[in-house]
Amino acid sequence: MSTVSLDRTMAFLTHNWGEDQSNHLLVGLVNNILKSLGIDTWFDEDRMTGEVRDIMARAIENTRCVVVFITAEYRRKVNGTDDRDNCRYEFKYAVRELGPQKMIPVVVDKTMRN
Repeated sequence: MSTVSLDRTMAFLTHNWGEDQSNHLLVGLVNNILKSLGIDTWFDEDRMTGEVRDIMARAIENTRCVVVFITAEYRRKVNGTDDRDNCRYEFKYAVRELGPQKMIPVVVDKTMRN
């Protein structure tokens, strides 16, 4: 059994890593900027240890908002049918637990503007 810090964060960052990890690197830069401004974030690279789904669920339950970095691939995963996909799981869990009013969209891919 893993132990998960239940520290409340200000923002949970959800994103698709991207095939070349460029989106993950971008979100990592945003994470570093937010942290430098004193905003306590949950970013998978910093805090992911143990049972992935349990950790993601607890992190979402203990955050003030979820920042959704939207790309075409993220949208495809969220709207897909693969319940093993972590993007889909995070998004659906955040909607159920926090509601869309506590989700902040960040459009990364300009084709996703509409």
